[in-house]
Amino acid sequence: PGGRQNLIKKWSRKGGILLTSERLFQGLVKKQHCLVQLQSPGPDAIVLDEAHTMLKSSGNLVFKALMGVKTRRRICLTDSPFQNNLLEYFRMVSYIRPGLLGKSERKFKKDYGAILEGNVADAPEDIKQYADDKLHEIQERLSPYVHRK
Repeated sequence: PGGRQNLIKKWSRKGGILLTSERLFQGLVKKQHCLVQLQSPGPDAIVLDEAHTMLKSSGNLVFKALMGVKTRRRICLTDSPFQNNLLEYFRMVSYIRPGLLGKSERKFKKDYGAILEGNVADAPEDIKQYADDKLHEIQERLSPYVHRK
């Protein structure tokens, strides 16, 4: 516990990188003094492991705390971006590049919700084609920022 607090204090003086998971970050969020120093000035970079779980809901404490972290570089790691939930993907992208996919979840769902509708096995061919077009559009927009391996 004291080690984490000392590490966070060093960011105030030197900077650093925070590589964290949801469980570890929740522990930091619960300690108000850690959260204050973590958010400002914060690490030089933050790397979220299994980011889709950390950014799952815009109403939870972890999401709100992450959005308050002042950092120049944000990296999200995940192994299943579209398979879980399209809005989780929107939140991850919005976390690293605010506004890139639009400013609201409602608008994003309107613009890209067809991606999921076209992935249903019995979807009509025109819906599948439209979904593929929207998927290609989003992939092109994100290609400078998303790296799949």
